[in-house]
Amino acid sequence: MSKDGAYLNLNKAIVAGRVGNVKIFFSKDGNPIIKFSIATSKKVKDQQITEWHNIIAMGKVAEWNQEKIDVGCIVYVEGEIQTNVWKNKEGQEIKDKQIFAFQITCVTQKEGKPEKKKEETE
Repeated sequence: MSKDGAYLNLNKAIVAGRVGNVKIFFSKDGNPIIKFSIATSKKVKDQQITEWHNIIAMGKVAEWNQEKIDVGCIVYVEGEIQTNVWKNKEGQEIKDKQIFAFQITCVTQKEGKPEKKKEETE
């Protein structure tokens, strides 16, 4: 805590890993929204442990990446952690966390998928 009583507040998440499922859809205004998962792994006592992270991107970030992100490619994501709360069919409150992406960098593309080339103008 600082002298004036203020606390440091920071909500930033950075993950890099292989993309699992990908869902691309559009808002009512026609803006792209991308939801996908990223797997990160670590080895603990000769056992591979995989953690899945849910990612959502909207606006320009989704627009720039909607054709690049595919199952199997490796991505680097920066964003903030958000908690979603809703009620299921039984009326129970469900909470889950996701990362709202500010930046997505495609490190690799899915195997066999050709690199997209920019058209040259004369």
